[in-house]
Amino acid sequence: MPVTYDVIEDGTVVLEYWRGAVTRDDIMAHEHRHLMDARISPGASVLVDAREAHFGITHEEVRDIVDGLYAGFRHTLRIKQCAIVVNSQTYPVAQAYEKSARTYDISAIAFSDLGIACTWLGLDAMMIKSHLERIKKVPVALPQDI
Repeated sequence: MPVTYDVIEDGTVVLEYWRGAVTRDDIMAHEHRHLMDARISPGASVLVDAREAHFGITHEEVRDIVDGLYAGFRHTLRIKQCAIVVNSQTYPVAQAYEKSARTYDISAIAFSDLGIACTWLGLDAMMIKSHLERIKKVPVALPQDI
């Protein structure tokens, strides 16, 4: 799976690192696991570093994916804001997520700069960069201790 993530700051921050080719199935599997991760506190912020990822979905498909994940979710969503740092090729997909996430009270914004994304989330950019470097060294997989 092309994603690695960690939950930090007592569950209030989720850092995700996406790389390589990402399919619809990859997104669905990750998000199902992510939605049930008990380490994530209500009201958490997510910072997604997807600058090295290429999503195999169109921006038109994003709404269907988001609805499929969130509309039927029986619990309260724990995520309240999401900063998605992307490359220029995946920017339209991230913008489509911005729009779709609003339906579920998630404030999401696509960024091209990690530092600005950290500022928007109120996070220390140096700490986030350091933690992302550690995450990048982990073999591509989801956490097993969920």
